[in-house]
Amino acid sequence: MIALTEQLGLTNDTLFLGVAVLDRYLSVAPVSIALLQPISVACLWIASKYEELCSLTAAVFAPYMLSPDGQSLGNESHAVQLLVKLEIGVLQALEYRLASILTTKSFKHRIIQRLWSDEAAVAKLPHHKHQQLYSLTSYLTEVSLLEYQLLRWPPSMLAAAAYAVAQILLGLHLDDESLVHVTGFGYEQLRVVMQFLCSLHSTLYQALAGGVPYSVTKKYCSTKLGCVAAVPPLTPQDPRLAA
Repeated sequence: MIALTEQLGLTNDTLFLGVAVLDRYLSVAPVSIALLQPISVACLWIASKYEELCSLTAAVFAPYMLSPDGQSLGNESHAVQLLVKLEIGVLQALEYRLASILTTKSFKHRIIQRLWSDEAAVAKLPHHKHQQLYSLTSYLTEVSLLEYQLLRWPPSMLAAAAYAVAQILLGLHLDDESLVHVTGFGYEQLRVVMQFLCSLHSTLYQALAGGVPYSVTKKYCSTKLGCVAAVPPLTPQDPRLAA
């Protein structure tokens, strides 16, 4: 879904809502392996209608629906019909309640806005680290979409952990009082989630170093986003992540 979002030029809001819709749907409806990828595309299409200023048509999304062996599902007319059918099924299962879905990105926005509005907290940050902190927090927030086990924690906690890990990776001081003020969570509450994120970050960094970067890594290796995907990972022995 991350790759398709990039290919179609969709916003991150669409990506996060699409993944959230997919997670909600899978929690209430059994899905065969053959339909998992097409349903993912349908969820992204649904999210695009909700988030994009100009939503794309079914004909744009339909060609990206693939069979389990990576082949096209057939002619365009058949693919469009299937996409519309899947869309209806997903919306009915969720009772059309998209507005009630809060994503990790929405909480990330709240955290960053709260940070920038706190003069004392901002004063502690080196000026050249401002954009890096925002981009790295965004990167880790997107990285959280890759790990199924992270679904056990609420989006608010995932966003807070992404912010905390970004602080550590950039060599910034992680003050518990400030962390609670900005995110609503303390360090001890976030420690396990942070460990998961650090492990994921390390995996993606190794893939980048090996020449096989993930789609999200390639995105955040751009100079526009500060090349934050190239920030080295923490070592497993780092005392700030010790159990």
